[in-house]
Amino acid sequence: MNHTDKFDFAVDILTLVCAPLTVFFNTIVLYIAFQHVDMKQRLNQRFVVSMTVADLVYGLVYMSTRLYINYIPRWLCGPYYMTLWTCQIASVVFLLCLNIDKYISIRYPLRYPSVVTETFVNKQVIICWSLILIYCLLSFYCGPVVYEDVLLNECSILMKPVYYTIMLLVFYVLPMLLSLMISAYIAWKATRRSKLYQQFTVTGPHLKYKRRTLRRMFFVFISTIWTSVTFLPYRIALTALYLCQAYSNADLKFDIHSALKDHREAEIAELQTAQFDHHLWYNETFLDSRLTHHIIKLLDAEDGKTCSTGITEITIHTFLCILPLGSVGNPLITILTQNVYRIHLQAAWDSLKIMCNLKKKQPPNAVDNKNNNNSNNNRSKSSETSKEMVLNLNLCDLKCDQGR
Repeated sequence: MNHTDKFDFAVDILTLVCAPLTVFFNTIVLYIAFQHVDMKQRLNQRFVVSMTVADLVYGLVYMSTRLYINYIPRWLCGPYYMTLWTCQIASVVFLLCLNIDKYISIRYPLRYPSVVTETFVNKQVIICWSLILIYCLLSFYCGPVVYEDVLLNECSILMKPVYYTIMLLVFYVLPMLLSLMISAYIAWKATRRSKLYQQFTVTGPHLKYKRRTLRRMFFVFISTIWTSVTFLPYRIALTALYLCQAYSNADLKFDIHSALKDHREAEIAELQTAQFDHHLWYNETFLDSRLTHHIIKLLDAEDGKTCSTGITEITIHTFLCILPLGSVGNPLITILTQNVYRIHLQAAWDSLKIMCNLKKKQPPNAVDNKNNNNSNNNRSKSSETSKEMVLNLNLCDLKCDQGR
């Protein structure tokens, strides 16, 4: 087993372990949001809910089924990857919306209530989801994405690298960089405000407002940093790799048959059946596909370039191992940094502990004793009732005899 196989195995195991945690924590956040959060007063929570829905669907659809991707039928392959892309892009885009919302509230605090209204936020959410879905639909059903015919029994797709590079830059890298810039600005403003507050004595409602504002800034900042650390390195490395290969191999003509003449006839037949050029197509399963990995090796050996080296592959695989942690950490950050989620989760946990303690303190025969006592009481009551009935009958007979 080489280092590539080891990294693939590590990614599979880590994704499988993170899948139930992702589903569990995101479900908790959604339940608390719909049950206890006032969406009309806290409009930016709609962005949080959209991010959580995207992470939840990502955990259910992709993370839970990554090990079984080869068993997905061909007719489900397109919707499968389309859902994956939609969730990934939505998570990044709504994080950017959350940062923009916080930027407006910090930069224009007096105009914020009149600008960011319920209608405005609803339109933002609907437009973002609609544009993401339209892009994914057009990508899968209007040309840029096609199915790989080499592996008929596997869910594998091909995409032109120009479209994939544009998607990486526009929908992944650029929104995350903008979110980082806005979060840095928010942190700078928060630091300046804290220094300003220290010069004056702030008490009463102003102090509560200050603390609440700082907590909300902290939530947005930590969410952005965490998503950037777990999500951005892999996308940047992958974009750099394909830009390097597109530049270095622009004029290369590659003969599959002559390059593989020393290999097994079965592999030659598979590659001749494929008949796709590495510079014209991107394989979605690049990091764990034996076929595409082998072609990249041959391309590098052919033109002497060093875009895809051992260090490059190890770096990309390392960043890929970090990727599943993002969907687990986002709901945890939401719970830990926002009072409404933390308080209700703590209340649910306390009630669960109380129930468990009551069951532990109650002796095992307590229920049986209670049932026996209840049955004895019922029997005594029934016997007393029967005695009263007999006594009443005797009294009636006595009165009848006296009447006679």
